[in-house]
Formats: sequence, C-alpha cells, structure tokens
Amino acid sequence: MQRLQDKYQALKDALPQFLAIANKYDTKPQVQFFDGIEGLKNLYEDHLTSQEDLLSFLWIAEVNESFKKYLYEDFLPRRVKAKVFAKVIVSSEAANKTYASINKKNMKATLVIPDPLFTLENEIVIYGWSKVSISLFSPDEMSGLIIHSKTLHDTLANLFNLTRKNYTHEKRKK
Repeated sequence: MQRLQDKYQALKDALPQFLAIANKYDTKPQVQFFDGIEGLKNLYEDHLTSQEDLLSFLWIAEVNESFKKYLYEDFLPRRVKAKVFAKVIVSSEAANKTYASINKKNMKATLVIPDPLFTLENEIVIYGWSKVSISLFSPDEMSGLIIHSKTLHDTLANLFNLTRKNYTHEKRKK
C-alpha cells in the first residue's frame, strides 16, 4: 500500500512538469490544408466567421473561372449579407483595377499600389482574432492554408496597416 501511495505522490509531484510540456505544445500554430477548388471554397467559408474586417493582400489576375464564379455569385453576396467588411490591397494589374472599381456595393475598400516592386500572385487574408489564410490560385498549386496563430495574425495585420498607411500618406503628398 505504501508503494502505491509513493507512486501516486511522485505522479502528483511531476504533474506541473507534464502540464508545462503540454502547454508548450498547445501554443504552437495550428495549420489546416485545403486542396483544389472545393478545398478553397471551404477555406473561404471560414472567412464568413470573422467578426472583424478581413484584411487582404489580393491578386485575382489568374483565378480559375469556376472559382471566380463561386466568389462573385455565392461567397461575396453572403459576405455582404453577413456584414463582413473587407480592406484589400492589390497590385496594379488591369484585373485588379477593375476589381477595385466595385467597392461600395461589395462592402470593401481597395487600395491599388502601382509599384512594379509590389507584385502578388496569391492571396493572404488576416481575419478573426488569430487566423491567416493563404490561397494559391495557379492551376498547378490550387490550394490553401489557414494558420491559427495570434502572433502571425498580429504581425501580418501590422504589415497590412503599415502598407496601407504609408501608401495612402505618399499618395496625399503628391
């Protein structure tokens, strides 16, 4: 009986160390992978759960036509109905400029950056309290990720806001 009590006490004494190890792994980012058009649709559905604005670095020049149809005819109307506002930064390709011209009715504010050094070929969306999605649109890579990480979310949100602020400030100076 004493031996059993000793083992119990040893386990009880070691419990804080076990919990410290478990907590160390609980703070690691969680990553979800989405494959193909259907996977990207599922990724975008998660954007609708956001209670805050979506912050997006976006490139739409070569988005698959089937996926683009889903975005404009299905996802976008539901995003507007859910009152999820989008702040978007795009590069200056013609398709992006057209996208930027339809802001108000789509509950978004788009900033076009006409700098040849600012090119995008995918989309990064910072949303929720701790989520970042990355969508790869090329036919060979059609997939996406959602990364659950507060520090990554906050870092990218700061970069987004800094880019927006600095470019808007530069535009006003001209």
